[in-house]
Amino acid sequence: MAKKKLEINSIEENEESRFSRVFKIDIKALIKKIRGFDTKQKAIYLGIIGGVFLSLLALVVLWMIFHKKTHEKETQESREKVVVLEKKQDSDEEIPSEVLQSLPKLNALANPINNKELNGLIQKAHMLYSNGNVSEALNVYNKIATFSQSLANYNLGVVRLKQKEYAMALKSFKQAISSGDDISLNAFNAAMSAKYLNDQSSYKYYLNLAAKELSQENSEAFYSYLYALIQFYNQNYFATFSALKNPNSDAYVQFSDALLVKTYLIFNNYENAIDILEKKSQKDYKTLGLLYAKIGDYDRARQYLSQYAYKYPDDRDAKLALQIVYLKMKDFFNAAKILEQFTDKNEQEEVLKSYPIKVVLHPKIFDINLGQELFVKHILDAQDVMAYKILFYYAPFKVFNIQDALGALHQGGMLLSGNVLASEEKVLEGQTIAKIDKSIVEALIYVNQKKVRKALGILKTMLDQNPNHSILHYNAGLLYAQMENYTQAYKHFTKAYYLNTQEIDSAMYAIITSYFLDKNTKRIQNDITKNFEDLVIQNPEHRKFLLAFLGYLNNNVADEMLWIEQVKNKKSIYYALKAAYAMRSKNQKALKDSFMALKDINPNDFVADIFYMVARDLKTNFKQISLGLHNLLVQKVNNFDSIFYGPALARELYAHIGFITGSLQNQEETLRKKLTETLEDANGILQALALVNIYQHKFEQAYDIYKVLIEKLKEDDSRTQFLAAVAAMGLQDKDNATLLLQLSKMEAESEFEARMALGMLYQQRGDFRTATRYYNMLSGKTFEPQFFDFEIDIQKILDSRRHKK
Repeated sequence: MAKKKLEINSIEENEESRFSRVFKIDIKALIKKIRGFDTKQKAIYLGIIGGVFLSLLALVVLWMIFHKKTHEKETQESREKVVVLEKKQDSDEEIPSEVLQSLPKLNALANPINNKELNGLIQKAHMLYSNGNVSEALNVYNKIATFSQSLANYNLGVVRLKQKEYAMALKSFKQAISSGDDISLNAFNAAMSAKYLNDQSSYKYYLNLAAKELSQENSEAFYSYLYALIQFYNQNYFATFSALKNPNSDAYVQFSDALLVKTYLIFNNYENAIDILEKKSQKDYKTLGLLYAKIGDYDRARQYLSQYAYKYPDDRDAKLALQIVYLKMKDFFNAAKILEQFTDKNEQEEVLKSYPIKVVLHPKIFDINLGQELFVKHILDAQDVMAYKILFYYAPFKVFNIQDALGALHQGGMLLSGNVLASEEKVLEGQTIAKIDKSIVEALIYVNQKKVRKALGILKTMLDQNPNHSILHYNAGLLYAQMENYTQAYKHFTKAYYLNTQEIDSAMYAIITSYFLDKNTKRIQNDITKNFEDLVIQNPEHRKFLLAFLGYLNNNVADEMLWIEQVKNKKSIYYALKAAYAMRSKNQKALKDSFMALKDINPNDFVADIFYMVARDLKTNFKQISLGLHNLLVQKVNNFDSIFYGPALARELYAHIGFITGSLQNQEETLRKKLTETLEDANGILQALALVNIYQHKFEQAYDIYKVLIEKLKEDDSRTQFLAAVAAMGLQDKDNATLLLQLSKMEAESEFEARMALGMLYQQRGDFRTATRYYNMLSGKTFEPQFFDFEIDIQKILDSRRHKK
C-alpha cells in the first residue's frame, strides 16, 4: 500500500512542476512490463490501469480549472512561509490570545501527496501473479484501483483546503476516509476543515477518529508529528511535548519545532520558545520581536520588530507592536511617529481592534517583592533621582544675620544650627533686613516643626513685599523643592541667582531642579564654572563644599570630601553631598558613614534612619532589609511629625516602606488616631493617609481624601492633583483621572508622568492626534514612572473577535 507523505511546508515551484511531481508514473517501464503478460493478464492489468488513468485525467482537468484564476496568487503565496503559528479561534482552546495574536500561524494541513510508490504496487502484483499467487495478486490490483480514488480525493481536499474552500475540502476528505485508506491522516485534515467552518461537532468527531485510527500509521516517518498534532488539538499538551521531544523520525523536525514553540507558549514558557526560534538559520523577526517584548526585553524586541517592519512596511500589526515597544522603552518620539501614520478614522478603528491598550496602575504598587527590589535598587539609581531629593531634603536655609537668627531660633525651640547658613548677600537696608530675617526665623521655626506649608506662606507674604531679595527666593525655592513642586522651585532658584550671582548655590540647586523639568541649564552651569574662582566666599568651608558640589554637577563620579572631618560646625548638606557621591559611585561604606553622620546631626530624623539602615544592609537580601525597616517603623511610631507635616520625601518613604514591609494596616490605624487627636493643621496627615490607602489599594478612600484636600482645604498643588488621578485610575474612573492629570500638567512642568498617562489614555480612546501631541512633549525626556503603566487590552480583543463571529 502506498502511503501519503505528510507535509506542512509550502514548496517553491510553479504549478506545472508541482503537478507533475505529485502525479508522476514511469509510463515506459509500465508498458514494457505489460508486453510480457499473457492475454488474460493484459486484460486485467489494462482495465485497472485504464481506471487509474481515467481518475488521474479527471483530476488533471479539475486541477487546471481550479487553479486557472488563482495561479498568480498561489505562486506568490508559495514564496511565503506557510508553517506559522495560528491565532486562537475557539474559546475552548487554552491558548493565551495575547501571545498568539499576530504570531505565525500553524496550518496543520498536508500538501498534495506523491504517489511514486504506485509503480511498486504494480510490480508487486505482477510478481505475485507470476509466482501463481493469483488471489493475492487480485487483492493488490483491487487496492491499486481503490488507492487511486483515495489519492485523488485526498489531493483534491488538500487543494480545496489551501484555497479556503473548506466545505468542499471536508467533502473530499470524507470520500477519502470512506475508502478506508490512511483514515487517521484524512480524518485529521477533515477535522481542520471542520474547524475553519466552525463546525465544532464535526471537528471533534474527526479529531477523535484521527486519534482512534492513528495506530495504523505507526510505521510512517510522520507518525510522531501527526500524533503530536492530534494531541495538541485535543489539548493534551503534555502528550504533545512527549511526542515532539521523542520523534520516531527526523523527517519532520522543522514542523515539530513550530508546534513545540506554540505548545511552550500555552504554558507561558517564552524563554524556551525563543531558544527554538533563535536557533533557526532564517529568523522569524516578527515572532521573536513579539516574544522578547512579552518577557520585557524591549531592546531585542525593538531590534527584531524594526528589521521586520523595514522588510514588510505594509504590515500594520508589526508597526503597532513596535509602537507599543517604543512606548514601553519611553521612546516617545518614535512611538508618536508610528501613531501619526494612522490618521484615517476607519484605520484607527482597526488599530484599536488589533492592539488596543489599557492604562493601568504600575505593577510595582501591587507586587511587594518587586517593590522591595526596586526600592533598594533606586537607592543606587544611576540617574541620581533619589540623590537629588536627599540634597533638597538636607539643604540649608539662609538668613542675613546668622548670630541674631540663631539666637531667635534657640528661643523658638530650634536648638540645631546644622541647617542654617549666612547669606552672602550684602546688607544695605538695616530695618528691611531685620524684618526679613525675623520673618525667615519665624518660617524656620515652622520648618523645624515640620510645618512646611505654614513656613512657605510666611515667605510668600514677604516676597510680595520684597520681590528683589535673593535670600527670600532661595528659601522659597527650597521649600517648593521639598514639596516636589519643581516648577516653582526652579523659578525661585534662578531668580535668586540672577538677583545675586554671589549666591552660587542657588544656581546649583536650579541645575538639580532642572533635571525634573528637563530644562536647559548649560548657560548657568557654564557661568558658575567660569566665574567660580572670582567669587568672594567668606566661609572657607562653604567654599570647599561649593567646589565639591560643582564637581558633582559636572558629573564627577567620586569625591571623598576628606575636608569634612576637620569641620567644626557640621552641616547636614555636607554629608548629603557625600552620600550623593557614594550613591553615584556605589560606595557602600561612604554611603553608610554619610547617613550615620546625618543621624548624629539630626536625631530622630526618619529619612536619615531609613537610609542608614538600607546602606548598612545593602549587600544583604531584600527580605532582611525589609525586616529591619519594619522594626524601624514600629520603634518610631510616636515620632512621625516629619512625615505628617514635613517634606514630601519623608511621607513617600513612609508609605512605600509600609507597603514593602506589610505594615500598611498599622500605619493606617496610626494615622487615623493622629487625625482624631490633632488640634492643628491636618493636611499633612491626610496626605500621608491617602498615600497609604493607595498602596493598600483602597482607592475609593484615597480619592475621597484627595477630594477633600483639593476642594475644601485648597491643597491643589500639582502633586496632590496627580496622586488624586492615581486614586481615580485605581477606581477605573478614567474621566476624572484625565481631568486631574490635565490640572496637574498645567500646574507643573515636572509632571512628566502626567503627560505620559494622558497620552496613553488618549491612545486608549482612539484619539491618536492628541496622544501624539502628549508623546511629542515628552520627546527626549528621561524619567521613571512611579504609578502609571499600560498593557494590551486582551478582553477588548476577545470581545471584538466574538462580535465579528
